[in-house]
Amino acid sequence: MATTPQEATQAKAALRLMQVIPIAFPEHVLIKHLKNELRLAQEACLIRGWHDNNPARLRQELIVFNRVTYECACEVCKLVSPLVGFCPAECRIWQRVTWYMSQAGLSMLFAGEDERYFVMHAVATGRLSDMFPVSIEPEERPAGFDEMTACRYMAPVSHLNVHVVFRRRGNPYEFVFGRRLWDQRDFDNLEMRKLDLFRARLRTAWSGF
Repeated sequence: MATTPQEATQAKAALRLMQVIPIAFPEHVLIKHLKNELRLAQEACLIRGWHDNNPARLRQELIVFNRVTYECACEVCKLVSPLVGFCPAECRIWQRVTWYMSQAGLSMLFAGEDERYFVMHAVATGRLSDMFPVSIEPEERPAGFDEMTACRYMAPVSHLNVHVVFRRRGNPYEFVFGRRLWDQRDFDNLEMRKLDLFRARLRTAWSGF
């Protein structure tokens, strides 16, 4: 490719400058050390944060919620926390939990017996109407996704782009976090505040809040 003499001179000057920059502007050892310390501090915050906010901790809060409120003694709840009381046909904790999650802005999905998930996708019609048509399609697991290794801080996790994925409809205790939670790199964001709001609602529900 032909170049003008001026372009050739500029290219040579740029190459010489690239050779000089590392000598003229060395990265100080202290800066490297501080960057490494910052990285370690951020990693420690994530480890500690997910230790306090993982599904296992949330599951324990659901059990405590049931014990405090004497909400449900169904067959599902008895498996995780034996209670003496009325055994309803449907789990009352399930109804409460899904309601509180929706009020906090947490999105949920439920699995069937075959572990297939179905997601509603909006259909563009090109016109406004009172109804918003959707198509329901199976959500396939991405190739190579491993729910046990996808997240460094908890396992298993779900590939689905929602907050919470329940393993079985009607069971509030069997769930994993979806990508909208476990894929967060810090705790100061809208998605984590939704989880905080839900947990706060659980802790204050028994007092009539």
